[in-house]
Amino acid sequence: MMQSMARLPDRIRRAGITVLIGSLISFLPGTAPGVHAETALSKGKLLVASRELNDPNFQRTVILLTRYSEQGATGLVINRPVAVLPEHVLPEVRGLAYYRGPLFLGGPVETQNILFLIRTATAPTPGRHVFGQTYLSGSRTLLDALSQEAMDASRLRVFAGYAGWAPGQLEQEILRGGWHVVPATEELVFSEAPESVWEMLVPLPRPITAGLTRVLLAMAP
Repeated sequence: MMQSMARLPDRIRRAGITVLIGSLISFLPGTAPGVHAETALSKGKLLVASRELNDPNFQRTVILLTRYSEQGATGLVINRPVAVLPEHVLPEVRGLAYYRGPLFLGGPVETQNILFLIRTATAPTPGRHVFGQTYLSGSRTLLDALSQEAMDASRLRVFAGYAGWAPGQLEQEILRGGWHVVPATEELVFSEAPESVWEMLVPLPRPITAGLTRVLLAMAP
């Protein structure tokens, strides 16, 4: 194939190599299965830490954006459960004695504060809609009532702390390659295996792309 290509005029041969490079690169693994191209920032999107993000607060994390505006953004890390039950940090919320889901480290900001996500078809009060059937609240009265209803971790997630960004800060981090943005789903946010969510969503490395491009371009005059 390369011998027959070499007999072609230079302009046509270079065009053929360019098409070949594009075709081969398109078959290389670049994104994880099921990741969509909807990357506009808004509440209800997931921030997936890039493989290059080394900040210990956010390395290998997946964050659900719960608020996004010109005033900044906030979110909850959904894939860092800790070996503590919520009832141990909120003993005054008696209903948590019936809840056996873990506590999640929601982020480095105000870790003494407790927030929770609810998966429900009926809007809770007080609660703020995030996406789909997912709502956010910080009401301990509501948490007490929900946990007494025998809600499990597939419908209720409890978080200590949250992540926060000043105006323009998150956008700059994304421009520097720190985050990938994908739509959230209830299946991801309330996953039975939260520790595996980052690996499911982070794009695969493309270590051979640059080398392949150099080899193919070297064949051009």
